[in-house]
Amino acid sequence: MTTWIDVPTNSDFSIYNLPYGMFMRDNKPTPGVAIGNSIIDLNACAKVGLFPDIGFDTSVFEANVLNNFIECGKMRGVLLDPILLLSSPPKVNYMSSERKY
Repeated sequence: MTTWIDVPTNSDFSIYNLPYGMFMRDNKPTPGVAIGNSIIDLNACAKVGLFPDIGFDTSVFEANVLNNFIECGKMRGVLLDPILLLSSPPKVNYMSSERKY
């Protein structure tokens, strides 16, 4: 499996290990997923419509904790969508290199 996202060869956060966590974006805790040396901002993804069929209210990505999102019980499928990780880079910025979490 390959991705357009630059993932160093020995990265702990390869496409096969995508940990959820909180990071700081614009001085606000934001839910994201680490991949390589970057973080995918879940709130930004939701706002541009990358999760149209997610099956729950995406406002959970606006929270400053992961609790509401985890309670939805559908974490695994959110970022394994090939459209998001395997297609060409997006036209909108939902990536961050800030790693303060």
